[in-house]
Amino acid sequence: MKPDRHAAIAVIQTGEANMRPALFVFTTPDGFAWVEPAYLEPVPSREALHRVRGRLTASASGFSVESEDGRVYLVAPAAELEDGAGQDIRDVLAWAAREIEAQDRTLDQERERVRQLLGDELA
Repeated sequence: MKPDRHAAIAVIQTGEANMRPALFVFTTPDGFAWVEPAYLEPVPSREALHRVRGRLTASASGFSVESEDGRVYLVAPAAELEDGAGQDIRDVLAWAAREIEAQDRTLDQERERVRQLLGDELA
């Protein structure tokens, strides 16, 4: 299911949406996970990996998940967001892409490296 990188995650709880950047998105046997660009910071955030359990429902450009705790997650390509929060997310994802390129890796190579590092977290 797309998108698998450069996505925006809208986390909706009690009618309010919190937008999160997703450098990489992984489907899992029981839902999905995403990795925020914060893992690339000089002092990586322990909060960069998010895992959600729930049934994925495909949409035109992404998917949605309703978790057991009632939160709804909408996953879509960051490029499709309007300006404002959308531009902020695109900016941080562009920063992450530059950081990865500076380490002589492509986004595909980095996504695979991260997937292998996460291993059991995605099982």
